[in-house]
Amino acid sequence: MHIRFIVLACVVSAVFGCKNKGGAGGASDGDTAMESVGYCTMPTADIGWYCIEYKGGDWSEASAEQDCADAYPNSAFSLDVCAEGAVGSCAVDAGTNQALVLHMYGMDAAVAELACEELEGGRFSDD
Repeated sequence: MHIRFIVLACVVSAVFGCKNKGGAGGASDGDTAMESVGYCTMPTADIGWYCIEYKGGDWSEASAEQDCADAYPNSAFSLDVCAEGAVGSCAVDAGTNQALVLHMYGMDAAVAELACEELEGGRFSDD
């Protein structure tokens, strides 16, 4: 599942080139019934950053933290909720027991929406 986010970061980076790094995390869209077990903050190739929210019964705090560490270079796992101000959120595998919500910061919302829906097969919502 995490390979898709690396591809998403590469596509967004290719479209926008390099800008500045950031770091921290937002809220989910439509999957509020599922409890979040943790958040993974990651910079994306100098163009912005994501906060990935782990949702669903198949995620534990330990498995989410391990996924964050293994899949995303320079990432940081936290139990703190994502920051306000995301340009949008991408719900991937929504309603499943291993869902992710990718909150996007510091990038163009139109590109974020396209990448979410075309590359991730997700559901985009502007925050």
